[in-house]
Amino acid sequence: MKTFNDLKNILNSVLSKDEMSRIDTKLDQLKNELDVLTFLNDRNEKENRINTKFIQNTVSQLELKNNELERKNNSLRDLNLQLVNSNEELERFAHLASHDLKTPLQNIIRFSQYLKKLLAKNQEKKINEALDLVVDSGKQMNDLINGILEFSKLSNQNIDKSVLINTNELIRKIKDSIFSFLDENNCTINVQANLPRIKYNYSKIYILFKNLIENAIKYNKSDIPTVNIFSVQKDDSIEFNLVDNGLGIDEQYFETIFVMFKRLHTKSDYSGSGLGLSTCKKIVEEIGGTISLESEIGKGSVFTVKIPLEFIELLP
Repeated sequence: MKTFNDLKNILNSVLSKDEMSRIDTKLDQLKNELDVLTFLNDRNEKENRINTKFIQNTVSQLELKNNELERKNNSLRDLNLQLVNSNEELERFAHLASHDLKTPLQNIIRFSQYLKKLLAKNQEKKINEALDLVVDSGKQMNDLINGILEFSKLSNQNIDKSVLINTNELIRKIKDSIFSFLDENNCTINVQANLPRIKYNYSKIYILFKNLIENAIKYNKSDIPTVNIFSVQKDDSIEFNLVDNGLGIDEQYFETIFVMFKRLHTKSDYSGSGLGLSTCKKIVEEIGGTISLESEIGKGSVFTVKIPLEFIELLP
């Protein structure tokens, strides 16, 4: 494209001075206008680039804020769902606990009143029988209160306080803590060497295994109650299995036994609060795992605790 000077030279060669003078003035005006337009165009392009970058940054920030808001909304929905579940659990818990607590308390009151009458008549044999009933009711109430306290503590413990738990060492400590109970029942506990370690809240894992071990021994009429503990690795989890030679459980009760205060036996036959296995289920589900049962009447039971690999450290 020819410049204005080139254009002037061409016109100068073909036009007269007067004509050239008039055209030259027009060309200068045109050049000035073109320079102004070029300047304005450059400035507009620069402003457009700045505005485009500003818009892109603004959109990016809005997207980040929107993502953050969405995460908070999801978190809020999860918390709300947890609150709803907790409230439902609390209502059921309060109803059942109040009912189960009233029974031994009413027995204590009734037999204490009966005892007063017997004392007045000095009937020693019946007095001892009434005292036994008072003591048994007190033990039932104590078991229930301890179970309630243990269950309620689960929600108050910080999930983030995770440690690497030596599972074999933990089971050894459980055995030491219930030594008298094991000795009285002539019990044998066999534990696989080098069980996988668990990265989680120590107290909760302790309660989980302790309840399962005590449950396996309590409901066992064998001369030598035996519990075998071993693990099996799956694609996305580790299964801890506790196998006993106890009474066994009918298949129709496989789900029922994990419900709070649900018992398959009377309190006179077996002591306890009815919270042990529901506590285990609560702990296992909190860690994202599952607990299940295989059993047959008279042939023992297998409790399987499945824990995701993200909470596991395998040993060689």
